[in-house]
Amino acid sequence: MLKLTYTFPEGGFLFYPEETAQVTFNLENSGSAPLSVAITGTVTGYYGDFIEDIAASAEVPAATSVPVALPLRSSLLGYFCFDYTVDYGSGSIHKRIGLGRTTRHERTKGTASNFGVSCNDYKPDQHIAHYAKMGFRYLRVGCEDPIRYEELFRKYDMLATIQMQGMNLYLPYPWARYAQPKDNSAYYYQKEWGDLAPIQEHGNEHWEERNLALLGEWFKTSGFARLTADRTGWYGNSGCPGVDLHKLNVLYDQGAFDYMTFISIHAYSFPGIPEQPRSYWSTARLEDLAAWMKEKGVSMPVACTEQGYPAMYDQTESEVYSMEDMASLTAQGECLVRSWLIFLSYGVSQVVPYNGPYRDGFGMTEQEGPAPWPASMAVAQLIREVDGAEYIGDYQKDEGVYFKV
Repeated sequence: MLKLTYTFPEGGFLFYPEETAQVTFNLENSGSAPLSVAITGTVTGYYGDFIEDIAASAEVPAATSVPVALPLRSSLLGYFCFDYTVDYGSGSIHKRIGLGRTTRHERTKGTASNFGVSCNDYKPDQHIAHYAKMGFRYLRVGCEDPIRYEELFRKYDMLATIQMQGMNLYLPYPWARYAQPKDNSAYYYQKEWGDLAPIQEHGNEHWEERNLALLGEWFKTSGFARLTADRTGWYGNSGCPGVDLHKLNVLYDQGAFDYMTFISIHAYSFPGIPEQPRSYWSTARLEDLAAWMKEKGVSMPVACTEQGYPAMYDQTESEVYSMEDMASLTAQGECLVRSWLIFLSYGVSQVVPYNGPYRDGFGMTEQEGPAPWPASMAVAQLIREVDGAEYIGDYQKDEGVYFKV
């Protein structure tokens, strides 16, 4: 029996021009006889265009693991799909995995960067280096990750966006929800880990208490604790689902905005263009948010801490979305780039695409580990084009045709 497992270098299957770009894996023979292996396939580009053939062979002794490397001979930059078959005796293994090649990039420092990624399913020891190489400055992760993986965050100069409700675990419920600053875990987290996690949401999509009135009061005590610890931090609401002005209104009427320093939104569009107007998840609702902020006299940054477009790769179904909601792999990348530029043109401060879970089609990297989908290479190029740039307006080329400048 032959088993194939990928071996990822530091940064994953994403390479700079001066590095050797190759897909690497181990072939493990668990049988009692040696196996002769033939590897054949093709490498295609971002749009499925043919790049080159794959041809390799290996001898795998019994009860032994043998490393194999499939090099990319092309010198092009961009996304490459390795689609290949490993034939051995009467058996075969078919695999498909992405590889990327990109230029080096000096990321914008600190919270001035617009680029982050949300990581529900990731391997920190592999993916943090990969995301840094792509050009991301933030990882949206659990509040324990900057503590648990502090060495990795500091090594790759990566910041975290976290969800941190804030409570005192020694007090009985519900009193723990409303602990005073020096009894509130949000206070101590900000004091100890605020440099690694400068952007903090109270939670996720206003579901914590299932009751906006209770959530607003809980949020105010945690917000007060954070501001007591550090008045300069980025402290947001519970990640507003879409641009749901009803929920934001309830929090505003309760005075919760006095304890916030930025507004967190989650703006998606299903299935098509980023501007489709029918849903409050759409980026088109940013105009409604701007009008609401002007009406209320609210002046603070807005960050989109979740966005994305689900695309099917080799999944046969999604647990959440219908097939009609799925973009193609290339359309996913183009929608991300398009909506990112729309966000930047509206002045949104940080934009964080949702990279997982894989089963729902929100991938930007392969299920096996840090290897790119087409979307991740599209975003990596976008970062290199506009990181640190400033939106100055629209240019109309023809009637109905506009460019973001």
